[in-house]
Amino acid sequence: MDNFVSSCIGFLYEAFVECIGCTVARLVFPLLSLGRVYVKPFNSPPQRFNWLGYRRDESGRIELDDSVAGVMGLFVVFIVLLAITLIFRLSF
Repeated sequence: MDNFVSSCIGFLYEAFVECIGCTVARLVFPLLSLGRVYVKPFNSPPQRFNWLGYRRDESGRIELDDSVAGVMGLFVVFIVLLAITLIFRLSF
């Protein structure tokens, strides 16, 4: 039973954080920061990030780790959904 529960939690984590959150972060952060912040490319070699989950590249831009970008992307999705809910609630 523990294996089933941990598998379900792992699937939900993969579905929400890795897929939705990371995709939103890959699209939104470069746009909002005018290219100064981006998510680590898929084909980049493994390198260390600091404990906050980011590092600076050679040109001074901020590169985010996948897991940190996924959580931040989910936070952006949550804020957008909250704003949409409040706008529709106030309009009716």
